[in-house]
Amino acid sequence: MFNYIKNAFTVTKNNFVLVSQFVLVFLSIEIIGVVILLKAPMNYMVTLIAGIALFMLSVALFSGWLNMIKNAVENHKKDTSDKADIYLLTSHFFPGVSEYFLPNLLLSFVYFILFVVIAIIIFNVLIHVKPALSMNMADIAEIRNTLMNLKQFTPEILTAKMKVFLFWTGLVNAFHWIYMYIMMFSYASEYSKKTFKVFSVIWDTIKFVFKNFAKVLIIFALLSLVYLALSLLSLKLSQNIILNIIGLFLMGFYMTFYVTLVFLFYGEKA
Repeated sequence: MFNYIKNAFTVTKNNFVLVSQFVLVFLSIEIIGVVILLKAPMNYMVTLIAGIALFMLSVALFSGWLNMIKNAVENHKKDTSDKADIYLLTSHFFPGVSEYFLPNLLLSFVYFILFVVIAIIIFNVLIHVKPALSMNMADIAEIRNTLMNLKQFTPEILTAKMKVFLFWTGLVNAFHWIYMYIMMFSYASEYSKKTFKVFSVIWDTIKFVFKNFAKVLIIFALLSLVYLALSLLSLKLSQNIILNIIGLFLMGFYMTFYVTLVFLFYGEKA
């Protein structure tokens, strides 16, 4: 287990261009998103189209980034020296966009739809079993406004509806983490096997996770703890522009390390 973590850290450190590329992609998406929000008229259809276009752009950019990581991992297996060919590595970005954009777009779409469908099923089953858990949009809007305007939290403010809201919030977050755990190797499977059959990729990653259940759980738990720590640190660093940039690169290093570790582990165990 330690060797996978060590090798992933080495690949990330020796190929820092991957971190820079992630930060560049992230900032590009953020800036374009802000411009769209500021310039687009307040129209639901325009907002929807702009959102879809931004999502497709994100998939395209991250398709190239993932291809760079895939090749960095393959290069590390062939040559474990500290030298990294930056120009050769960056040359894999645009081929990755052209080759993996459509498969990644479809995989991301199915990934999202499955999440929503399973969440709706769980919601309806729980409502059927315990009707007291039901909520409507008016209740949610009222509770969100209350929480946003709250200056100090005290147990006395917890109404019955608020307790239900907090229950659903916790359940959705827990389900999201479990879903991420089960699906965390889907892109590694797609890139490693070069199979663009979406449901085959999803089935393959589910089998892989349960086949290596304990080790995957340890990796996911460690990565999740680091992510939570970095998120808290980012909140502290966001008060200063220089510190905010440092925080962004730290998160970029973490995300690159995360994906590199996933690709390394999948490549060895699949």
